[in-house]
Amino acid sequence: TYKSPVILDRNLEIKSKKVSNSMQRDINQRNQKALKSDSDRFDTHQGNWYLNLSVPFVYPTFSVYAPENASRFSQDAFFGFGAGLDYYYKKNRFVNLSASFTSGGDIGCGDNDYDEEDAYSFNVHVSNNHRFKRFSFGYGLSYSYSYWHKNELLWQGQSYETPIKKHQCCRYSGLGAVFNTYFYFSPNFYAGIIYKPTFVRLKARSGSPFFYEHQVSLDFAFKIKLFKGK
Repeated sequence: TYKSPVILDRNLEIKSKKVSNSMQRDINQRNQKALKSDSDRFDTHQGNWYLNLSVPFVYPTFSVYAPENASRFSQDAFFGFGAGLDYYYKKNRFVNLSASFTSGGDIGCGDNDYDEEDAYSFNVHVSNNHRFKRFSFGYGLSYSYSYWHKNELLWQGQSYETPIKKHQCCRYSGLGAVFNTYFYFSPNFYAGIIYKPTFVRLKARSGSPFFYEHQVSLDFAFKIKLFKGK
């Protein structure tokens, strides 16, 4: 409750409200060491290797797919998992190699009287990243492999008649970019946003190989130090 330092005697009674210059310097040094100690927890070092384990979440409309010979669509909520490696080639710069798998779509309950649509995506990306204490951002290249299928019911006449199922399926891969930004809640737990646009379709069957689709995910990740550098 006191606005200035108070010196107590052995009986914990106020001895003085005046602090000598040497004592004030000591107090300031202790405060600086305490702040520096908390900041040092987020320091990184050249040569460090880390293993990353992440859980990506993709909100509806944040994932746009463009299968060949099919209309562009946005899939329902996605969930998945990922893993990767970080190597610090400088004190505050590192290369990340990661792979992730996400899946989503309609969740059925054993009723076959409705359309069903599912999509799966596998992604590998490598990025160059910059670290500033609790923040980092990166950019790089990505490879994606996607699988999409849809069972559409075509009703004939009255609704009580047995419908005809129309099955559509598409598998394709592409090349694109990756951009990310993270905030570190602790040295080993962090969360961020990853944006992965795709521009080139590999082995396009018809038309131009250039197209656009993207995925934006919210990642929660843990990192484990494998090797210590300098």
